[in-house]
Amino acid sequence: MLRNRREHDQVVQFRLYPTGEQAKIMDDTIATCRHLYNDSLGERSVDWDVGFYEQKQLLTLRKQDIKYYKQVHSQVLQDVLLRLDKSYQAFFKKIMKYPKFKRREKYNSFTYPQHGGFRIRDNKLVLSSIGTIKLKMHRIPIGMLKRCTVIRDVDQWYACVTTDDGIDAVQEPIENAVGICFDIEAMRLFKKSL
Repeated sequence: MLRNRREHDQVVQFRLYPTGEQAKIMDDTIATCRHLYNDSLGERSVDWDVGFYEQKQLLTLRKQDIKYYKQVHSQVLQDVLLRLDKSYQAFFKKIMKYPKFKRREKYNSFTYPQHGGFRIRDNKLVLSSIGTIKLKMHRIPIGMLKRCTVIRDVDQWYACVTTDDGIDAVQEPIENAVGICFDIEAMRLFKKSL
């Protein structure tokens, strides 16, 4: 008998200390992501045939027309569409209710889904399209950097960095496995004999 073992990715949260200008850019990034989410949700509500890949292709056209989309890293915008698609998938699996339009206070994060858009260097977080932000490095992330989610919590900023520990699923043999066969009819006969 074999058992799968998977070491979990490590997620480390850091407190960010952006300058006033950087905080404004991050606020604008969240606002742009929220508008994209709401616009894409509106499109899907009207036309059920529109999906993630169609909206991802439309994103390049939107970036030409809307100047705010040009100021945000392309992977961050693609992650917004992926977030909406996951909400739809959960709705169709009857796990969640139908996705709702997000108000300003309900949308407070954006994600760089790949290491290319962010990096950590000299106790600073470097975010593409935003710049270098001071952070409180209370522990060093172990493994390869995978994704970074920037979160606004009232007037404070945090970065949740996910790392890949490099350990793939391993199948280990289970040596002392015990199998139990349960027969209802045999149990009834046993009870009658008592």
